[in-house]
Amino acid sequence: MGETITITVEERRRGDGTAYKLDYAGSNGPILRKGTTEKNNPGTLPLSPSLDPTPSPTSGRPSPTTDEFVSKFKVPTYTMKQIHASIPAHCLIPSTSLSILYFLRDILMVVSLLGISLFIHPYIPSSLGYQIPFFLAYSFMQGLLFTGLWELAHECGHGALFEKKWMNHAMGLFIHSCLLVPYHSWRFTHSTHHKTTNNLERDIAFVPMTREAYDLSNPPPPTSPKQVDGAEPHEFITWPDWHQIHSYMEDTPIFVLTHLFFHQLIAWPLYLSINNFALPRMAAVPWWKRSHFYFFGDGPNFTARQCKEVFISDLGIAAMAGVLWGIGRMAGGGNVGLWYGLPWLWTNHWICISSPFPS
Repeated sequence: MGETITITVEERRRGDGTAYKLDYAGSNGPILRKGTTEKNNPGTLPLSPSLDPTPSPTSGRPSPTTDEFVSKFKVPTYTMKQIHASIPAHCLIPSTSLSILYFLRDILMVVSLLGISLFIHPYIPSSLGYQIPFFLAYSFMQGLLFTGLWELAHECGHGALFEKKWMNHAMGLFIHSCLLVPYHSWRFTHSTHHKTTNNLERDIAFVPMTREAYDLSNPPPPTSPKQVDGAEPHEFITWPDWHQIHSYMEDTPIFVLTHLFFHQLIAWPLYLSINNFALPRMAAVPWWKRSHFYFFGDGPNFTARQCKEVFISDLGIAAMAGVLWGIGRMAGGGNVGLWYGLPWLWTNHWICISSPFPS
């Protein structure tokens, strides 16, 4: 007999306040029996409204229904401090040696894949029928490795890879700069997002559009319709504007596929550079002030105290851009695009998959 888990739910159809206890005992399935009412058992837990106390004629288990029970949600009384305190202490102590090992492992895999691919490439026929599959395979695999490094920098931004702050920032700045991400700028906005997740007024990313904002972006048809040539004097046709066309087409497969393609291709660099997904309160600010590269302190993203680190992030990006420019001068810009640019685009794709920006 396994451990019994008791959940009390309220029967709403009869209206008499009768409650049931649902006991899970071993593999015998749930057994329903009358229990106490919510009045003398205030610890009632929420339950899916699909549970019906009437046994199924075939299995003896409760049959699903949509109106037999109503879930009752109660706000949890535990705090984030209590959740943090429940985590074993050793889980909160990062290992410097293990973190460095992860970094060296990922760098070794990136360099090895690049070296092997450069060795094999001269033996690949020059026709597009061979070159395209080769670079698709290489860029896909290298993009996965780039993403692994990206996530190590992400952990550095949370201060989770090393005990010492300067080590987190040094490694995070190096990795993200190599991937053309302004480390400190991203770290500040990412921290704000975590502190204000799901707050419609304070969060700066992944905030759904409110009804008011949607209405503003989708105005009603014009009140003065235009008459079409050949129509009767009393017959008018209202020409739809772009917002109406968008609302008509936004769920069509071709529209969704086109939107998805460009979203996965350029959403991340656009977000960093001009913050084109800005919320209405931020959209009122010029695009260059809401950029992750703006370090003058009068924008919506960063305070004056953070400007120094934002500037350091910009220097890291400039240094990496200089490296790529130098390699391009020696090996050709096309080769930089094939060997670095394509995997970088795959990385942007995976980042957008894990963090779907609002559009």
